[in-house]
Amino acid sequence: MEIPTGEFTRFIVLPEDGDKNCIMFLDDVIRFCLPRIFAQFNHDKYEAYTIKFTRDAEMEFDNTAYQSMLDKVSKGVKSRKKGDPVRFVYDRDIPSDLLRFTQKILKIDKNDVHVCGGRYHNLKDLISFPTLKRKELKFVSQPPIPILAFDESISLIELIRKKDQYLHFPYHSFDNFIRLLRESAINPEVKEIKISIYRLAKNSKVIKALMCAAMNGKKVTAMVELLARFDESSNINWAKKMQDAGIKVILGVEGLKVHSKLAHITARKGNIACIGTGNFHEGTASVYTDFTLMTAHKNIVDEVGSVFEFLEQPYLNPVFRQLIVAPQYMRKKILSLIKTEIDNARRGLPAYIYCKINHIVDEKIVEKLYEASNAGVKIKLLVRGNCSLITGIAKLSRNIQAVGIIDRYLEHSRVLIFANGGDERYFIGSADWMQRNLDNRVEVYVPVYDKEFRKQLKTVIEFGLKDNVKARIVDGSGENKLNPGTSEEPFRSQEELYRFYKNNYECSLLDDDQAAL
Repeated sequence: MEIPTGEFTRFIVLPEDGDKNCIMFLDDVIRFCLPRIFAQFNHDKYEAYTIKFTRDAEMEFDNTAYQSMLDKVSKGVKSRKKGDPVRFVYDRDIPSDLLRFTQKILKIDKNDVHVCGGRYHNLKDLISFPTLKRKELKFVSQPPIPILAFDESISLIELIRKKDQYLHFPYHSFDNFIRLLRESAINPEVKEIKISIYRLAKNSKVIKALMCAAMNGKKVTAMVELLARFDESSNINWAKKMQDAGIKVILGVEGLKVHSKLAHITARKGNIACIGTGNFHEGTASVYTDFTLMTAHKNIVDEVGSVFEFLEQPYLNPVFRQLIVAPQYMRKKILSLIKTEIDNARRGLPAYIYCKINHIVDEKIVEKLYEASNAGVKIKLLVRGNCSLITGIAKLSRNIQAVGIIDRYLEHSRVLIFANGGDERYFIGSADWMQRNLDNRVEVYVPVYDKEFRKQLKTVIEFGLKDNVKARIVDGSGENKLNPGTSEEPFRSQEELYRFYKNNYECSLLDDDQAAL
């Protein structure tokens, strides 16, 4: 019997009993009602055990069939429902004969993953745990902090032309990016909009703005990645809606997954571009930490345009001097940047690497970081997820420090800072240091030149390294010890960063008032 979480919440709030609030698992409601459900059998005892199994999510394509990519992915999504179970979670109290019977029915063998768990599975449902109108059970509200320049500007396009702008989600509102798209949709000087799409919100304001632009006579191109795992169906539906609205839809590049986060706006008085670390997605922008750079820097904007030309015509081989683009140049460039730090360390020049990233598992990158450590390069890493580096080992990684933060927001942004002999180089982008990102995806890092943005990026990394509340030491031991940080007082980086942005905004308001006086 499947738990009907599609029709009901996983948690049932029972009537209040005085000052007590009681919540019941939907699973237990079913258990309680088993004698009524199976009344016709007239048993004197009923038992129920929860199991959960995960099917193989990989999609196989018949490349010999004459089908469009859209048709192939649509068929592949349907095939998932019949995929082989590969992971089996079960109640540790389940009788052995019932366990064997269930494994046989599901065709689960000893090579599949078996997890002997508790009574309840699918604990991600706890995200929707009832609040019972008790504010103390929830995080203190942190509404997005306004950006004074955006609030005072009539035209964001003109603002970006004057100076690079940046957004840091969720500390800043994603509505700022939506506003840029909406302005582009109705601005008579805008001729064309191009955007890469990996994941989209359920009622995407991004797509609605693009449709509006197309209906207003703008030329709109959307690169939709159909193979964004578990979002394939959503992306297929949006792709069809966009095509109906007159938007040119590109459905990926064969053999490559397009993971870059790019937008390019062509206008009479000068083009602009947006390059991000996360998806153009209203939902994730409220819970993921991500950066978006908005720039009119001609060389960068032109190269963003070249990326879109490659997506439309994959046989082209564009040259990039500003952007670091995978799969063409990214691996080689990152190794080169690390090598520069090694050479500078040996020459006695400033040599360090600060990196904020999700995963570091690529063998060649890890080996190069070990080489850099041995050469005396100071390496400080914020790694939220998988990390193949083992830190703090003499003659291997004594100069490498790695910290991972799990907190209110999902740390998702990718930031690279290289000392470069004293002339620092800054990059933000979409790629983790994994083989799939470097060799099998279209990914983009963009250089950051704006001094204010650079300062903010370094502050983010410094705050993360200082965190002694939600940061754990990543050293390969698996112990996840609390990071001691550099402060005697509790320092929670996400809260401090929110306070930092808020104080800066309030100071900007005071400066403006003083200037008016």
